Amino acid sequence: MEATILGGGREVGRMGVFNEIEGKKLLIDYGIMPEEPPLYPMESPPVKNAIITHAHLDHSGMVPWLCSRYGTRIFSTDITREISDILFRDAVKIADSKGHPYPYGLNEVEISSDKFRRMEIGDEREIDGIRVRFHSAGHIPGSAMVELVDFSILYAFDINTVDSHLLRGAEPVKCETLFIEGTYAGVEHPPRPQLEREFLDEVEDIVNRGGKVIIPAFAVGRTQELAMVLNGAGHEFWLEGMGRKISDILLKHGGYLRSPAELKKAM
Repeated sequence: MEATILGGGREVGRMGVFNEIEGKKLLIDYGIMPEEPPLYPMESPPVKNAIITHAHLDHSGMVPWLCSRYGTRIFSTDITREISDILFRDAVKIADSKGHPYPYGLNEVEISSDKFRRMEIGDEREIDGIRVRFHSAGHIPGSAMVELVDFSILYAFDINTVDSHLLRGAEPVKCETLFIEGTYAGVEHPPRPQLEREFLDEVEDIVNRGGKVIIPAFAVGRTQELAMVLNGAGHEFWLEGMGRKISDILLKHGGYLRSPAELKKAM
């Protein structure tokens, strides 16, 4: 086996790993770095099949280019497909509004939408002779760790092993070779209940002084987690923008969530 890091090797973002295994090729993730202007990974060689672990653009953002250039089939969970489509279109809109060159447009996004193949958490299937199994990554709804079963290789990119309001944490997967990101490798985070309490203390301090709290948050995962924290503490809040659209998709795919009822109540 030979693995080529196309992006994300010594940086955070534009993740891509191109694998050649016994004459077969498989790309795992192919993202952009959403900077000003965006940064892109190395160009992928032609590849028939790719796996996208989750919808965040630093892991999925080059999919429309890949599909329109090579006709690549994309394997992901269904919710990853739906959320990715929204993020691709938003990325094109932002690039156009700021005058940044971008590697694809809406036509390429349309092409990519027909190239997705559904594979759910727990599924095992053969992709061009390579047996692949998905495990929950606990990062955002639908995020997956990718196991190459016959080679005991695991790709665990963005993962979270701690339970949140939105998701259960990832469980360990036995393997002989592990590809993993090290964004927080040397960081010990405070316990989640402590962070939530500190956040709510700040919110309550501002509200008690007659103020309003504006909370910018990523539309996928973070917005919904904060909504459940605020709702659980009895705070009234308003949600706008893409966060509302993503929340509707998450509720439609409630099987990915720790408690669909809690999210629905928060919305």
